Amino acid sequence: MKREHFDVMYLTTTDFVQHKYAPGSPDANDFLSKIDLWLGELDKLGAIIGVTADHGMQAKTNPDGSPKVQFIEQLLDAQNIKSRVILPITDPYVVHHGALGGYGTLYLEDKSQLQAAKDYLLSLDGIEKGAYQC
Repeated sequence: MKREHFDVMYLTTTDFVQHKYAPGSPDANDFLSKIDLWLGELDKLGAIIGVTADHGMQAKTNPDGSPKVQFIEQLLDAQNIKSRVILPITDPYVVHHGALGGYGTLYLEDKSQLQAAKDYLLSLDGIEKGAYQC
């Protein structure tokens, strides 16, 4: 940005550090302080900055170490709501995601069941909120 003007610049990182080190740990704090430093430098240059994440950072395992998984498609099927669920992992570093994502896209066979599906899913522990559209 010091040398050349850009209308839009997209910067991305992996979330390896956030998966490997607990919030508040020295390694996590060191990483985030460096992110803060560079975002501050961009701000000084006049950049308009937006920061987002691909998923929340709740534990992906139960206390015994087993995966904390909810099989949404099967749960909806038991409610007589036929669906197809797609769970994308957007980066190649599945070693730290353990192939467990925090985001899913739901396709309903019958769109008239949208509100019932939303109400049911939001009643489950671990599902925080949902955005939907037809």
